[in-house]
Amino acid sequence: MSHIPDLNSSTYVSLRTRKQELIIIETFIYAFIASAAAFGNSLVLWVVYKNPTLRSIPNYFVVSLAFSDIGMALLGTPWSIGTLATGNWPFSFVACQFQGYVVIWLAVASLLNLMIMAFNRYCRIVNTSWYRRIFTARRTRILIFSAYAIASLGPLPYVVGGNIFVFQPGKFFCYQKSLLEFTMPLMLIFIAIPTVTIIICYLKVFLALRKHRKNLFKPNTDLAQTHCPRITVENIRITKTLFSTVVGYLLCWMPVLVVEFIDLAIGFGKENLPRQVYVMFTMCGLSSSAINPIIYGVMNKNFAREYRRVFGCVARSNDTNKVNPIRIAPQRKVQDNTTL
Repeated sequence: MSHIPDLNSSTYVSLRTRKQELIIIETFIYAFIASAAAFGNSLVLWVVYKNPTLRSIPNYFVVSLAFSDIGMALLGTPWSIGTLATGNWPFSFVACQFQGYVVIWLAVASLLNLMIMAFNRYCRIVNTSWYRRIFTARRTRILIFSAYAIASLGPLPYVVGGNIFVFQPGKFFCYQKSLLEFTMPLMLIFIAIPTVTIIICYLKVFLALRKHRKNLFKPNTDLAQTHCPRITVENIRITKTLFSTVVGYLLCWMPVLVVEFIDLAIGFGKENLPRQVYVMFTMCGLSSSAINPIIYGVMNKNFAREYRRVFGCVARSNDTNKVNPIRIAPQRKVQDNTTL
């Protein structure tokens, strides 16, 4: 059973016969997104590591998503960069199986992390008694670890069923065949259920925030008698930031899901759409790994301040390096003479 499909398929022919300009553009854009994902999320990890005040329970999920996105950039994309550059799959069967499994695992893990994050916000804003019981530091780490463990089961039925991941030239990466009996359960259990859970949790959160806002502006209202949980400005900001990551993730993955459904409905699991549609499919999916650091910088003042501090240190270091050679040149000359 080969992992390479029909070499005469329209998408494979289109991949092999691209003009040089298109090869350079596609490879550069994809490599740039992958590099941005790796660098941006590494910056997030560094900022949280250097600033103890950022090591809060909500930021556990930020760190977890950063690890997932770095994994996608480092483990999932190099094979596709090589494919875009060469116009074919130049790697082994094992590499194809590795990429196919890792891409599904990390994509599902990210969505499960977002689901737990949404439940965290629901408990913090709507049901604080649950929050205190469930979201201790230790239990939060267990929940995050469990998300990765459960996500690793996502591709398992497909593999155990005797199937292999195959190179899909339109999407330029290895992926499972779009078989109805495997794709639909995967979408239902690992995509539909988490997505619905996220929507319900944030809907309840925003209804609670709207009620809280109305109570604030009611004359002669004693908030202690409204039975509303204590909601601080900081909690509202955190909720908005985390919700923005969900919106960004869903916007990036919506085109992916639409293409998947079209392939299942009219393509019988084959790539029957124009190659440009599948290129957009893969670019959008990878973009979800690159946007989170930007969202944190825009939505969260603490992250924005730490970003500026990191880049400020780099700028000052560069300025120092430019000055130092001129200032210490005489000393270097003396030392060189002494050495001789």
